[in-house]
Amino acid sequence: MLDEPQVRRLLRERVARESDETMAAMLLEDPRALLERFLSMLQRYWREAFEEEWARLEPELAAGVCEAGHQIEQRGLYGMLRGLWPEVRSDPRAERFWLERPHDHEVAIGPDDTLVLAPSAYVWPHVRVNCDGPWPLGLVFPLSSIVREARPRIPPTRLVGTLRALADDTRLRALRLLAERPRSTQELAPLVGVSEAALSKHLRVLAYAGLLERRREGYYVLYRLAPGQVAGLTPSLESFLHGDGEGTD
Repeated sequence: MLDEPQVRRLLRERVARESDETMAAMLLEDPRALLERFLSMLQRYWREAFEEEWARLEPELAAGVCEAGHQIEQRGLYGMLRGLWPEVRSDPRAERFWLERPHDHEVAIGPDDTLVLAPSAYVWPHVRVNCDGPWPLGLVFPLSSIVREARPRIPPTRLVGTLRALADDTRLRALRLLAERPRSTQELAPLVGVSEAALSKHLRVLAYAGLLERRREGYYVLYRLAPGQVAGLTPSLESFLHGDGEGTD
């Protein structure tokens, strides 16, 4: 095509207008040299802008891949996806998972489809999806090391109260139901199997420990999990056991 006079004229005008005559001449007379120049620029860009960053990130990404693979091996795909809550919600019985934000369609993943799971250092605190061809279906999620580091720490003086609030079968069952969605006392009581009065006492204990939030919606008061509090329990306990921040308020 570069031998056609009209193509050469249009390319020269366009490239000269957006770049310079030297670039236009290289495109028309020696396109391979132009390609080599472009590749050299990309290589310099990588070296100056990202080579050191990649040396730091690559081991963390490799560890993230191994950790996610281990979770899938031990607990299955939905066990791994539970670690991405609240961004990703799942229903293993219905074989569905979804993001808690508006989306204009549902995607069915068949036995011949590929779902790419990719940890990333750049998406936290969000999860990204790709469901548009020609690229494969993909779920990009934050590196577990970044998630652990970002989780709020529960001060040691509150840690005992939090653990004590969790040390009850009724309260744990209520928390599990509230992890699905906000609920009222009237809805929760029959699901948990206690009276509304008894459940209210349990919910007050959980709220006092900072594990629940509540809001009024018309006649009802809805309870929901406090963002980050349950997720912060494990790193807070590990930090305390290893002596990090001991004595912190």
